Amino acid sequence: MNLPEASDYPERAGNDHEKPPSNVDQVESGRKLFSYGKPFKDTPVERYLRGRDISRFGPALKYHPRVFFRDEDGQSRQLPAMLAAVTDNDGTVMACARTWLDVKTNSVARITEPKRVSGQLYGNAVRFHSSNAGGDIIAGEGIETVLSIGSVYPAAELAACLTATHLSLFDPPSSCTRLFIGRDNDDAGELASRQLRSRAEKRGIEVVDLVPTLGDFNDDLRQLGRQVLRDNLNRQVMAAITGPVAWASLRIP
Repeated sequence: MNLPEASDYPERAGNDHEKPPSNVDQVESGRKLFSYGKPFKDTPVERYLRGRDISRFGPALKYHPRVFFRDEDGQSRQLPAMLAAVTDNDGTVMACARTWLDVKTNSVARITEPKRVSGQLYGNAVRFHSSNAGGDIIAGEGIETVLSIGSVYPAAELAACLTATHLSLFDPPSSCTRLFIGRDNDDAGELASRQLRSRAEKRGIEVVDLVPTLGDFNDDLRQLGRQVLRDNLNRQVMAAITGPVAWASLRIP
């Protein structure tokens, strides 16, 4: 698979951004790479996520045993990777996010830039759908962070935007009436949430911030435990809204 190796997103949120022109070749490369992936069940992808205490998954994730990357010396190498489909609001795959893995330790590979994206990320997200969410969506930064929220809210609709910058640029679908922003607990996360809130509220979408106790929600899940994470999220949800939240009332499986 001689596919382009691209990271089309910066790491921190900044000012308003103009939508970049679509790179057709990169989008097609991302789609092709994701199509080569295998189901994640019983693979290093599942072991990696479960090793982070995550129990919420979905078909947006796949596994590939040999994905190319270029090392610090400019040499092309291959490592196993978690693949994630980045889709637009119509469900079209616009990019493939890659997380290279160390299968011996069930962790992220110790390489420069172990997480990269090929394709169009602007406004899009890795999505984990639910038929019970109604018009509610929880949008956050990294896949692991968002799936940590999903591990205690198994019926919630989730969108992982991958970075603070692209969380600020997320385009909620027209069906969204309530947006929960599961940001990281840092300055970049706060800025991203503020920018996304401003755009969403102009569209008439109710917006609620969800903030972890520690650095991010996976930190909370692993260090504080599921019940503490769920209680913290429930307090924030119930303090901010008056309407029913069906997905928040369901118990952890």
